[in-house]
This record gives sequence, structure tokens and C-alpha cells, in this order.
Amino acid sequence: GMSAMDVIVASTRNSTRAMGLGESVGIIAPGRSADLIVVGADPTRDVANLRRLRWVVRDGVVRPASEFRARH
Repeated sequence: GMSAMDVIVASTRNSTRAMGLGESVGIIAPGRSADLIVVGADPTRDVANLRRLRWVVRDGVVRPASEFRARH
């Protein structure tokens, strides 16, 4: 049992460190490029809330999650 926050940290910060990218990605700060997701509920309460994807911000462009859903 990991907490929801531990899962988020392990899958973001720790994975970028493992790839040697810890200092170049994963930082939200003025002047930095940021790719973000916006979800419909608090993922620190329940990591399954990450599945409630609403928006994706990539290279400063905001797109609805529907653009990223699998098409059959």
C-alpha cells in the first residue's frame, strides 16, 4: 500500500530522475515550459481520479482530453 500521493510522486518525479531528466523536466516555474493535465477530481485523495482527464496542456497549448482518447 502506497498512498495516492506516493503513487503520483513515483510515477512523475522519481521516473524523471531515473531517466536522468530530474533537473530539466517536472518543474513548474516562471520561464519554464510545462506540460500539464487537468483532472476532474483530486488525485491525491484517490489515484483513480487521474482517469478523469479533462484537459491537456502541451507546449502552452490547451486541448480537451477528448482529442487524446483512442479512436476505434
